[in-house]
Amino acid sequence: MNIFKNLQRPMSRLLPAVFALAGAAHAADAERLTHDQSQSVAAGVVACAAGKDLRIAVAIVDDRLSMFAYRRMDDVREGAAQFAIDKAHSAAAWHWPTENNQKAVERGETAFVMSAPHMANLGGGLPIFTKAGALIGGVGVSGSPSKQDIACAEAGIKSAGLLHAAPEE
Repeated sequence: MNIFKNLQRPMSRLLPAVFALAGAAHAADAERLTHDQSQSVAAGVVACAAGKDLRIAVAIVDDRLSMFAYRRMDDVREGAAQFAIDKAHSAAAWHWPTENNQKAVERGETAFVMSAPHMANLGGGLPIFTKAGALIGGVGVSGSPSKQDIACAEAGIKSAGLLHAAPEE
């Protein structure tokens, strides 16, 4: 019985250090969306929309679905603005463009798309990847027809030097 007590003391001191080191290593290895990247994506989306005389809302979330940037141009209705947030969440949570969900609904495949959390079923949401292929977030654009929302989302991501699809190996 004394053997176990003697082993318990060193282990109780060692385990917190092991967990702290493991957490620090994971955090150091993980690429995360930065404030500057999110602002660059948002500015690129707004510039694209303004250049096409569109009125949109844009939302950018990180890979943990936390809001990093949001812009709503003049005259954008609240419903469209909320769709931008939903599209960003969907793209980041599921790692694919929301246009995929729209196409699934058009094919009648609604069970998953309509019941899964953070699932937007209109085009305009894109995941955001680094050039190394790490998913770091999602962007949602809403207020115009889906094709134009998608084009502006792509332009915003590109303007930040990021990718809207994981690079192929």
